[in-house]
Amino acid sequence: MLNAFEEPYQTYYLSLTSAPTKMLAQLEAMSIPDNASNIQKAQYYGVLSQAYYTLIYPQKSLDFVQLALTLVNESDQPWLYHNLRLFESLAFELAGKMTQGVDGVKNALQWAETNDATSTYLLALYTQSIYHTSLEDYLSALKTAQKGYSIAPIRNEAYKRADFAILLAQIYEARKDYMLAIPYYEEAEIDFRANNQLNTLSLILYGLGRANYSVGNIDLGKKDLEESLAISKEINDVQGEAYTLLQLANINIKQENFTLAKMQLLSAKDIFIKANNRKVNIITGSSLATVALQQQDTELAEYYIQEVEKELDRVDMPDIALIFDETRSTLLYQQEKYKESYELLKSVYNDYKRHRNQQSSDQLHQMRVDYDLKSQELENDILTEQNLRQLNEIKGQRSRNVFLLVIAILAVAFGVLMVILIYRSMEHRRSLEILATTDELTGLYNRRYILAHLKKQISQSERYKSDLCVAMIDLDWFKQINDRFGHLTGDKVLRLFSKYCLKNLRSSDVIGRIGGEEFLIILPHTNSSDAYAVMDKVRSNMENLTKEINISDLKVTISIGLCKWVDGDLPEDVMLFADKALYQIKGSGRDQVLLWDRDKI
Repeated sequence: MLNAFEEPYQTYYLSLTSAPTKMLAQLEAMSIPDNASNIQKAQYYGVLSQAYYTLIYPQKSLDFVQLALTLVNESDQPWLYHNLRLFESLAFELAGKMTQGVDGVKNALQWAETNDATSTYLLALYTQSIYHTSLEDYLSALKTAQKGYSIAPIRNEAYKRADFAILLAQIYEARKDYMLAIPYYEEAEIDFRANNQLNTLSLILYGLGRANYSVGNIDLGKKDLEESLAISKEINDVQGEAYTLLQLANINIKQENFTLAKMQLLSAKDIFIKANNRKVNIITGSSLATVALQQQDTELAEYYIQEVEKELDRVDMPDIALIFDETRSTLLYQQEKYKESYELLKSVYNDYKRHRNQQSSDQLHQMRVDYDLKSQELENDILTEQNLRQLNEIKGQRSRNVFLLVIAILAVAFGVLMVILIYRSMEHRRSLEILATTDELTGLYNRRYILAHLKKQISQSERYKSDLCVAMIDLDWFKQINDRFGHLTGDKVLRLFSKYCLKNLRSSDVIGRIGGEEFLIILPHTNSSDAYAVMDKVRSNMENLTKEINISDLKVTISIGLCKWVDGDLPEDVMLFADKALYQIKGSGRDQVLLWDRDKI
């Protein structure tokens, strides 16, 4: 029974992020022997499906993975079956058919969690987060992606930490929190550029370019996108090229470079049609209609809109449907069909309120429309009364008072709505900030935040000439705990250890999780001897944690490397020295605290 792809399929699978076009060509050139088993054929078709998925060919990806699924069953090959179902769900999402892939994600996640299948669990978290994002449930998407980010290995897996960094960046970008997206894109860029994984690097630069452009770094954003385009051409990733052309075209639309935008969109559309990428082809057609409307060519705009409407699935593509209807409303307005245009636009805003009630701008805009309409109706009523019946001054004054009263009521309602929306926006942002700084599994600060905090503490120590110590903690033999008792028990140990540290450390100490079983503690205003005493107390009391876990034959101990900061040390210096002390402990029995001796440098 498989728990990973057999060779050569595992090699092909892990190589997709660096050379998908080359891998696809090699896979297509392979000949499967007639006497090959169904399991071998299923692996071949499954990896082939992922190659097409990586190169953004949704229908081909879907066709091959569904062919693979006909060759296996869950009872005989559960690992292979659930991984293929996740491949199928990814292809469904890419094809804009999300409702058909939900069950596959849910079942695979449950199986992986129950059977402690780490690689499948990571893939399931990755896929589930993509689904949450597509359905605009961004908080759920962030929680899922943060969980994957906290437990994913740093390297050598199909889904590593850098992959989840990309996912987090894309979620923040979808929420229009571009400033939060950029650091995650930059983190992933360093990893994939260092490993020369050009296909994924092109994707990262594409997202980074969009984010930089959105925060006003226009030249930097265009530079990122142009490098992404160049890489896509270099590795013959025609779909990546098309996506980047689409993004550059949208920038040119905003900058009113309509002729260039049209050329880019037509080139992208031709690629998407050949790839049968229905979802993005619809977006491209809608953008072409927008360009035509900007150029006052209503006949061409109507052609593109009719073309898009034939393909649009409003159930699986609600966000695209809203954008499309706005474009269609503009066309109706230019055709002087004002009532139809207004009714459609009103329907769009109602949908925004129903599906995106967290986005305050749409609700506020709808309020303004209602207010303006009501004001105009009242004004018309007054003029009609004056012209037809020549109301006396008292009646006229009464009507004006009613008019002013309605305006006042609407103004108050508008103000109350603004207060409510601002409060909700602040609460939502507060939740996002917690997710951005917190490790999902342990509730401690995550690696990004604790390293930033260390840099800040060092700056304060330099300024005020105060003491500072740093401790690196490693749970001894943690891999053996996972292997012997399972990852769920391992996760429980990490959570209980985190609670134990928060309870037993001083209020001034700051702790964060920087890796699987590694933790960093910052002890401000603390000299070497005091720091040693604090950390040795934490170490010696670990038997209390062992009792709380209450599993026979499971004993939890820790090793602690300690370093005192001296003036001139950078954050990486004190971490390196603490890590060296920790490494020395591992060679001499573990379950110790060691202060690094600088004379050894």
